[in-house]
Amino acid sequence: MKFLVYTLLTFGLLHSSISFANEDNMLIFIQLKALQKQGISQSETYQYADTEQLKQCIELSAPFREEAKQLQDSIKKSNDVIFRMPAYQAADLAFQCVYCSEQAISYCEKMDKYLARTEKAIK
Repeated sequence: MKFLVYTLLTFGLLHSSISFANEDNMLIFIQLKALQKQGISQSETYQYADTEQLKQCIELSAPFREEAKQLQDSIKKSNDVIFRMPAYQAADLAFQCVYCSEQAISYCEKMDKYLARTEKAIK
């Protein structure tokens, strides 16, 4: 009887740990998608050849670049390797995606592949 109770408690703890991990992973995924959307919006809004617009973009996008870096750090701490690998790639690309450069949009587009893999790892 004690073994059965112990087994049920252990299973319950494991299940709740996995649920929390999946919630964290889903939150990271949502943040990555938001960064991609932000990068695409920046590419459509600013003309990077115009120095004033470039300065404005750099100033306004600093928090997004910081968020991408923080996501990378969070992802590195994940014990879920299947999630961590594509999510980290997506976060690395997200930093470039919100960087205010002519090539930024290409990094945003490259994120799609890694976001799909990240989403698949969560499910």
